[in-house]
Amino acid sequence: MLSLIRPDALQRHRVLIACGLFLMAGCLAVAVLSDRFAPGRPPQPRPYALTAAVFAGLFVVYLSAAAAVSRTDRPRGALFFVIVCSLLCRVILLFSSPILEVDAWRYLWDGRVVLSGGNPWAFSPQDVLEARRGDDSLPPALKHLTTVRDRSPAMRTILSRVHFRELTTVYPPVSQAVFALAAAVTPVEWPAFGHLIMLKAVLAVFDMGVVLGVAGLLKLCRRPPALCLLYGWCPLVLKEFANTGHLDAIAVFLVTLTALCALKAFIPSPKEQGRSVWLWATVFFLTLAVGAKIYPVILFPLLFVSFWRTRGAWPAVAVASLVLLLSGGLLIPMLWRHHPMHRQNETEASAAHTDSEPPRPDDPAVDSADRSRRSNARLSMDTGLAAFATQWQMNDFLFMLLYENLRPDRAFPEPVVWFVVTPNSWRIRFQDTVHSWTGLPKSRVPFLVTRFATMSVWLAVAWWLAIRPAGALNWNHFDEHTMFAARRKWLETLFLTTAWFWLLLPTQNPWYWTWAMPFVPFSRSRSWRVVSGLALIYYARFRLAAVDPHIRIGGSLYDGKDFFDFWVTWLEFGPLLLWLAGEAVLRIFRRIPESAVRSKPPDSAPSVGTAAYGEPSGGPAER
Repeated sequence: MLSLIRPDALQRHRVLIACGLFLMAGCLAVAVLSDRFAPGRPPQPRPYALTAAVFAGLFVVYLSAAAAVSRTDRPRGALFFVIVCSLLCRVILLFSSPILEVDAWRYLWDGRVVLSGGNPWAFSPQDVLEARRGDDSLPPALKHLTTVRDRSPAMRTILSRVHFRELTTVYPPVSQAVFALAAAVTPVEWPAFGHLIMLKAVLAVFDMGVVLGVAGLLKLCRRPPALCLLYGWCPLVLKEFANTGHLDAIAVFLVTLTALCALKAFIPSPKEQGRSVWLWATVFFLTLAVGAKIYPVILFPLLFVSFWRTRGAWPAVAVASLVLLLSGGLLIPMLWRHHPMHRQNETEASAAHTDSEPPRPDDPAVDSADRSRRSNARLSMDTGLAAFATQWQMNDFLFMLLYENLRPDRAFPEPVVWFVVTPNSWRIRFQDTVHSWTGLPKSRVPFLVTRFATMSVWLAVAWWLAIRPAGALNWNHFDEHTMFAARRKWLETLFLTTAWFWLLLPTQNPWYWTWAMPFVPFSRSRSWRVVSGLALIYYARFRLAAVDPHIRIGGSLYDGKDFFDFWVTWLEFGPLLLWLAGEAVLRIFRRIPESAVRSKPPDSAPSVGTAAYGEPSGGPAER
């Protein structure tokens, strides 16, 4: 069989196979190193530098494999190897301890609560830990949760490892159902680590579903399906799902299904035109995606415009209303509030915290990343969702630039953040003015104003991206010549909508970038491929946080955590923004010859497939 492949193609397969073997070896190394990060271990130095070096090597392997597979002459064989390697890497990491993340412990507790018939949004884990079993003054629902807590030692261990346990859960009902499924297939007598492995195994099913879904999207766009390794082999994806066990795999899977159905609904092949089943499948999976994690609502502008173009204005409004109604119905349980008996205690606890982020968890290995100089907003203890939406700030960049230039520092007349250019007197006057106009607490004015500004920018970008391809597409008819290019353009728009949403968030956790990862293969700019590697720089914050807070890093004015916030984030986000800015400048210079081409007579103009979608002269084949 190998003799049927040309020597250069055989060499590319060898590169791909070598990269796959290196990737699996790297995952094995990560699994071994992860034991040093396991909770409950005796105090010992953690291998931060070695772990970072392993992930850096994995990222180089990942980029090399992506370059090799994009040139392969045997796409089927490459696809099979990519999928098998993706599966094996995930199996290896299933048995590793989460590295520098602890979110999965809350998932485990929430799942056990739902399985027992309880409401995970009613009481915080701290309420359950402090409740005394048999206390007749407890509400019946809380008394029931104490019996769940005491069913096995593992349940108490899981509860003790939940971080920010003063807050109620922020996870929507569809994700809660998946947590309950994991709890249902896990014997309660198992040790805590066994519960964790089973949960990660369930989430890995969704994760592998995304790999297959991305391969399906690539096939629908006539691109090499083996390019699904841009998701399946991504070190960030492997770390955040197979190792850490983040729930985002559920929503990412459902969004990928939404995109698959949307392509068939809005840009069908000539044989599939007129079928409405894909439209309703799009609505169904989008609703489930919002019910798994609220972020998929950002797809609304693109899907609304697509419905409008294919079915007309009023059907689009009706379908949009249906999606909002169904999604809102799924999210209603999250509005459940605490029992009145805890309201006074919560108010007292809220007054005790003066940082913009939740208090430090009991596990000293987990950094709460409080920013004492960045905000003195009090933490609302009513619900975790309210605290996250109105006060949470982590690993941000564009949001931080505006926020720091709006936040006054009444203790220091001179700026303590090096990139602040607005006078402190102006910032104080701005805060007081907004407070007098709106009645918002002064301490929250800078954050909420910045939140409003960045969300407004994103909404403008999202609607512009949604409308931009609409004018270039003939939504009533797609022939074989334009269909594949139109699909790629639609998926690129979906990717850019998600990517810019992430860039403008106040909380840019690295696993949030996985929301965009399934659609990276459809971006024309290769700069986006490096984001998953740069996002891993976030974990350097944990190493810097371990430095004595009285030590100033690198001769600066900042301790470890502030040094990361105000200096290292420029290394994390700066290269991407510079690359994107350079590409924008190049596009501006290229418009002059493009304008000359457009000014020629119609018979010399490029075809629809090349002019509208940026394809090379060879047509919609792989670039």
